[in-house]
Amino acid sequence: MKILITGATGFIGSHLFRTLVRMGHECIGMDNQFIETDVEWAYKFAEENKNAQFFLGDEGDCSNGWNVFKICKNFSPDVIFNLAVMCLPHSLIEPIENYSKNIEITTNIVQEATKRNIRLVHFSSSEVYGSAEEEIMSEDHQLRPSTPYAAAKAACDHLVQSMVNTFELDAVIVRPFNTYGPGQNENTYAAVIPKMIKTMLNGETPQITGDGTQTRDFNYVTDVVDAAILAGERGKLGEVYNICSGKETSINDIVGTIASVMGLDEIEVNYIDKRPGDVMRHRGDGSKAAVELGWKPRTSMEDGLKETIEWYKRSIKTKGNK
Repeated sequence: MKILITGATGFIGSHLFRTLVRMGHECIGMDNQFIETDVEWAYKFAEENKNAQFFLGDEGDCSNGWNVFKICKNFSPDVIFNLAVMCLPHSLIEPIENYSKNIEITTNIVQEATKRNIRLVHFSSSEVYGSAEEEIMSEDHQLRPSTPYAAAKAACDHLVQSMVNTFELDAVIVRPFNTYGPGQNENTYAAVIPKMIKTMLNGETPQITGDGTQTRDFNYVTDVVDAAILAGERGKLGEVYNICSGKETSINDIVGTIASVMGLDEIEVNYIDKRPGDVMRHRGDGSKAAVELGWKPRTSMEDGLKETIEWYKRSIKTKGNK
């Protein structure tokens, strides 16, 4: 199968890209590199795998409709996984630009997918829900985005669903809750786990925004990738699927768990001001994905953290030897 992955060198996108290639699919990855990431792996991976190709920088910018048109015309993908996005922190600095760019990206992808009858797996975000109004957030939870980024993601969801209803676009939507694992950029908005890991590995005092009672539903990246692939294979037309563990963990607790896994007896924490637009409570209902996709997370928090901590240890050691 021929698959186009946008946002392919990002955290989730890079894991998804490599998994799909290893499954035997022919894959093209697009990424504008708005968030600076190490792409050495991408060039090396493409050299080692004849079924892998990347378009990066300006030619991988999905907000440019011509780029999306050319690749869809020449490559003729069977499926598009759309993870291309202008990140949340940018929306707190340039809110209107962030909103409009995210709309442009999805509009260009949706246009080509509709015109060419390409299956679309559109990545949304649990941020579209805002803070939980119910103990467990199902896909029917009201959308109350609290940042321009989340507002754009919600608008893109509505666009995808409207194109399904009006023009029979072959699309499904996945809404990952907080994803963590090897390769996550600690400078992104939802990167509390890598930030804490790197801080503790460096022997520094971790900082928590707010009072640390805010909760998140954490999911290991390979589980999220598995869910996305199943959504592409089994997801029903126009449906939305939460990708979540169904477990609620406070930021205070996650810091304590990281310290425990690292063998630290006591950890001192520095509390700083709450971030603007920060949601207070997130816990997803994953029953729909379980029933319709046959998916449940397989990685425990402790096992996922062990893998992530070991990756960051290796990463820090490698950088130090350069």
